[in-house]
Order: sequence, then structure tokens, then C-alpha cells
Amino acid sequence: MLSFWCRPLALFVGCGCLLSVAPAAAQIPDPSNSVVPACLNVAPNGTLPVDVHVADESGVPVANASVTLEFTCGNLAACGSESFCCSTFPIRYCESTDGSGNATFNPAMGGHCCGDEACDVSASVHASVPDVAHPNGVRLVCLKTYEHVGSPDGTGDLVVNLEDYVLLEENWVSTTYPCLDLAGCDGFVWFADFYVFSDHFLTQCE
Repeated sequence: MLSFWCRPLALFVGCGCLLSVAPAAAQIPDPSNSVVPACLNVAPNGTLPVDVHVADESGVPVANASVTLEFTCGNLAACGSESFCCSTFPIRYCESTDGSGNATFNPAMGGHCCGDEACDVSASVHASVPDVAHPNGVRLVCLKTYEHVGSPDGTGDLVVNLEDYVLLEENWVSTTYPCLDLAGCDGFVWFADFYVFSDHFLTQCE
């Protein structure tokens, strides 16, 4: 399944996800040593950051890697941001790792994907580096895929309001609506999730 979702992304580099330029890749990103969020949540005002650390098989940080955060679920809406690199579906955000192998995304989005949609993968994180030994000159590595994507803006109208509160309350103490698990990544709607929601109440796209 991972290879299926990794391959198409290589075809969309032209959307604006620019790759670092180098004669060869000295390091190849390794998913087992890289660090990505255990679960994925977004907010319309972009205040739920997605931190990614890219490292190679020896655990050494990979600098100047192109990292892409891709959303393939149609129930999500994007406000846009400086790193929004593709205006067509799927929604993609692009960043480059710094000297310590770190990249941070602040996707301004709303809506949710609970795994009950037509897509098996709602979002994914990829890292790519130049590699002259690879047929197309680029090595693309899938770091993680996500079945669920959550947001305080569960209705997807890009405003966190009373309608979203009602949706959260209806699924209180529930494990059947994992896209409202806004904290803890435990698949359970509980007090901690309400705290995250309250921090974003009445926020919207900026």
C-alpha cells in the first residue's frame, strides 16, 4: 500500500515541490529513523504544526531534503499558506529540511477524514533527495501514511464554531469517530480533545 501512494507523488513534482539540487544523494531518508507525528490534526488558522525530522539509516539527520505533506481525502478544505505548493487536488504542502533534518508545516485546513471515505489513505508524508543512481534522478521515500485526519473544524467550513462543538459533543467518550481525537492519538474522544477544541473555538482562516 505504501508503494502505491509513494509512486504517484513523483509525477507531481511540477506542482511546485522543488527538489534540492545536488550531484548525488549522500543520504537516503529512512522511515524507521525519521520522526513524524503519530496522528495528524489540522486547524483553519494553521496553529496545529506538523513537525517532521528526516534521518538516514544511520540516524544522521538529512539536510536539504524536500518534504511533502499530502492530503488525499476529499472531505478536507484548505485556506492556503506560504508553503501550499499545489492548488489542485490532492492538497500538498512543501518544505525543505534544515541542517538538523527538521521541517515544520502549519497547514491551514478544516474538515476531517475518519477512514469511512472512499480513500484508504487520507494523508501521507514523503521525503525526497537527488539520487543519480535512481532512474529518474530522485529518491522518493514514504515516511508515513495516515488513515485519519482530524480538525477542531469538523464540519469543514473553515470556522471553528458551535456546529463543530455539537459534533464533538455527539461523539463524547467515543472510539467510533477517530477524526475528533484531537489530542493523545488514542482514538478516544475525551477531556483532552475538548481542551484542544476550546483553544481553537471561534478561530478561522487568517
